[in-house]
Amino acid sequence: MSESIKDIADEIGVSKTAIRKRMTDEFRKTRTEKQGNKILITDEGVAELKEQFKASGITEQDTAEDDDQVDLARQELGVLSEQLTSQSDQLKEKDRQIAELHKLLDQSQQLQLDVQQRMKQLETSKAEVQAIETAEQPQADSETKPGKVKLESQSEETEPEKINPLPPRSEDATSTTTKRRWWPFGRQKK
Repeated sequence: MSESIKDIADEIGVSKTAIRKRMTDEFRKTRTEKQGNKILITDEGVAELKEQFKASGITEQDTAEDDDQVDLARQELGVLSEQLTSQSDQLKEKDRQIAELHKLLDQSQQLQLDVQQRMKQLETSKAEVQAIETAEQPQADSETKPGKVKLESQSEETEPEKINPLPPRSEDATSTTTKRRWWPFGRQKK
């Protein structure tokens, strides 16, 4: 009894296209008959097709499993692609952060160098001010205490001489030098 291509495909577990591919021109002439719009395969043709599919081991389930594996591989590829994109974005962000940190570090070092230079200037200014103050202090002491100083060798009845440890200053020397102030921290007069 003859069977249709669909019946054979369902029985073997393959698609109708797979059956049609196995049917050569000679197979169609000898093992098939046409009944209206249907192609019917004789019992000998059915047995031959079953043998071909058993020998090759191809079934509908095998192709479905292959399709499932392909879909799974595509999904994994999509996930891996997303992870790669995410990691690439993270690396770009890290590079930006590193560049910003380098910039901040450079600024910090420049500020630290500036502070050190100002500290040195302040120390030198302080030393100069102290030198000026120590130079002016004996003179100020003699000006604030214009009284008489008694020496041990002098008697009380004689008038003692004024003692001045610094040589007298000329007016020209005081007018040309100006006092240096401590408050212009890093400013230098030109």
